[in-house]
Amino acid sequence: MPNTYTYGIHTDLSPVELFFLIAVDETMNELGVSDAVDRLQNGGGIQQAGEAGGSTVMNDAWLQLQQFIREIRAPGLLGIDEELTRDMDLYHDLDWEPPKIVNVMETWGAPFRVDLSEFDVAYYAPSANMRRREAVLAALKSPFSAKARDSLAGRSLTLGMLEEAMKRGRWERE
Repeated sequence: MPNTYTYGIHTDLSPVELFFLIAVDETMNELGVSDAVDRLQNGGGIQQAGEAGGSTVMNDAWLQLQQFIREIRAPGLLGIDEELTRDMDLYHDLDWEPPKIVNVMETWGAPFRVDLSEFDVAYYAPSANMRRREAVLAALKSPFSAKARDSLAGRSLTLGMLEEAMKRGRWERE
């Protein structure tokens, strides 16, 4: 196929697709998002509660959680970022889909030593176990069907719940 390109793991890209991937990578580099993700994946950049090992010791779980969330979130446009609150829901307020929630929870659990063996994203976002087609159909039916609404309902998964788990050292269903 003429005029196809490869970029990283992506192959058979059109010129527009290639441009888009390069623009995304460069934007992430300029905003420092790539560096924050690398630090988090390598377990660095976050102090454990009561652990001396940097210039500052953070004993407050909420401050640690805010720092973590800010480091993994892409900054808002023009540097404007909303205030994080304990009642912010990962799915509804932060607009994270179930795969991202799972990734963030795993990345968060390790440095804060939170046992996540009881965590199941499908408990909070039932669509996590649905095939894409089923989720779309349920969403289309939801204005007219209580059963469809119930299948999409889910439960809150808030930053406050993550803070409490940090204090306990384990995830518990609320």
